[in-house]
Amino acid sequence: DERMKTLFTELTVEPIRSDGEVSARYIESIVARLREVGISRAIADLKSNLQRLNPVENPDEYNSAFAALVALETTRRGLHELSIGSL
Repeated sequence: DERMKTLFTELTVEPIRSDGEVSARYIESIVARLREVGISRAIADLKSNLQRLNPVENPDEYNSAFAALVALETTRRGLHELSIGSL
């Protein structure tokens, strides 16, 4: 996917913010941010699908998709907190 290539390129040229050794916390925050970006894309796709679903005609499918969206949003928030935790 072109967006992932762009993100990877940005990360490979970004200087490591460290005064010596790279900390485990710094690496954890970078990995969390990468995961957050991927989950954000999945959330966008799921929201798009939800908009096309009719909750009256397909209540089970709609409720299942909505529950998945809530779970992804919760995961994304947790990853966001991890990614900015060192700031």
